[in-house]
Amino acid sequence: MPLAKLRPDYETSNARPAPRSADGATAIASPARILQDRIERHAQLGAMQDIEKWSPRRTLAFIVVTTAALWAAIIAGAAQAIHAIA
Repeated sequence: MPLAKLRPDYETSNARPAPRSADGATAIASPARILQDRIERHAQLGAMQDIEKWSPRRTLAFIVVTTAALWAAIIAGAAQAIHAIA
């Protein structure tokens, strides 16, 4: 019984050849390929140029705060473990 041709409800790019199944029929494009195509088109449009970057001061503050929080959690966990042993 021949299989009905399936039409995907999403865009496909003409940049790559259509995927084929083992029996030669056109296969449905993988979600990973669709995402790669969308990211590529988005990057080509220059949409990433509009994103505001953090200032060096804000970046340094983020690093200091997150590192301090990590060390505080490690030290608190170690102190709790030592207290539980003693």
